[in-house]
Amino acid sequence: MKHFLSCDWGTSAFRLRVLDASGQLIEEVKSDQGISKVHQDWVQNPEANKNKIQFYKSYLAKALHKLQIVLEPDSPIIISGMASSSLGIIELPYGPLPFALTTDVPAWHLLESDNQVPHPVYIVSGFKTNTDVMRGEETMLIGIDNLAEDEICILPGTHSKHAYIKSGVLTDFITYVTGELFSVMSQVSILSNSMEKGEDTNAFESGLDEAASGNLLNQFFKVRTRHLLNRTSGVSNYQFLSGLLIGTELKELRNTACKIRLISEGPMTQLYGHALGRMNLNVTVNSAPEALINGHLKILKGILTNRA
Repeated sequence: MKHFLSCDWGTSAFRLRVLDASGQLIEEVKSDQGISKVHQDWVQNPEANKNKIQFYKSYLAKALHKLQIVLEPDSPIIISGMASSSLGIIELPYGPLPFALTTDVPAWHLLESDNQVPHPVYIVSGFKTNTDVMRGEETMLIGIDNLAEDEICILPGTHSKHAYIKSGVLTDFITYVTGELFSVMSQVSILSNSMEKGEDTNAFESGLDEAASGNLLNQFFKVRTRHLLNRTSGVSNYQFLSGLLIGTELKELRNTACKIRLISEGPMTQLYGHALGRMNLNVTVNSAPEALINGHLKILKGILTNRA
């Protein structure tokens, strides 16, 4: 295997990366053609309903055509995220826990190469507990090296995950709708009239402090009363809400003895890192893209070894 392609096909975004056999990035294609948008296109196209897999593969083919590198036909593509969901290419069942991150391989499905996509495509499924599900984050967890004996991995996002690791085994996880709720409250609710995007560390810390106690449903309305009664700026209120939600998500970790690992990218790394630092927790930070690529490489090697 000279090259492989790592594809993260999430709800709202698509990323395709070409890497060499060691995991070194060579080229990347990104778009907003997430699974949700592609699924909507498929539903609205009666002709496409005859072959869902080929319809989705047409989007993958368009991304491949944007690449500058000439790939060998046997270069495999591995896809994680929402591609294996009911909205995706093909729905795969969730795998059970516990799951040994260093030795086990998640459930997967092979789409053979064809004229449309001349590469074997491996779609990876996610995991479930009795009360929760994940698709995509498992790949990043597999991609983390040197896991501690007892740690909690935090993966911020639209639906943030807290994954509990014991001796390299994923034993449990909890989902928090932090990102989605922030989007709704800051863009759609009546509170949005009191907010404006921008940076304000003091307001963010005020939100974190507010989240430590009290009732979240009441605390939400303080975004508006800060504006009406104290004339705080829209930027201040925006960051206050951010701190309030992130602080609420993290507050149950305040007295944990576990090591905390933050797997993140972009602004979320700074926000969550700041919040965890104020809680005096032992935090290790990992790049989410790097963890994803490494996870894809490990899974792919496991699949190819089992098939040999």
